[in-house]
Amino acid sequence: MTRVSKDIRDVLDGTNKDENEECYSTGETNTINFIKADGSQQVFPYSQLITVWTEHTEEENVIKVFFATHLVTIKGLNLNVIYEALTSQNLLSMMAQDERYLKARDQKKAFVKGIEIKWKNKEIEL
Repeated sequence: MTRVSKDIRDVLDGTNKDENEECYSTGETNTINFIKADGSQQVFPYSQLITVWTEHTEEENVIKVFFATHLVTIKGLNLNVIYEALTSQNLLSMMAQDERYLKARDQKKAFVKGIEIKWKNKEIEL
């Protein structure tokens, strides 16, 4: 069972009063913790990172993070800072945010709509 801190639970359920709180944290690290909207988490070591890919459309940004065993797909807005943190290997954690806060957000800050984690297989499309 994964334990989620009170701060993370508050952000997930909307009781955190700071609506502009970042959806990611950076610093010196050897791992990345991905926190999905339902509170489930998975940690990956940077030593397993193969490549990072990004795409920008008018509706959203997509980042695909390829690890040795998994593909993590991140969807959101203004994800350039997260992409840079990933390529610098200093992203500590990232958390999906509830889309009901999308309109109230600071338009210049990153907003992660969703995080999908899949086991890699032979059929992965960009």
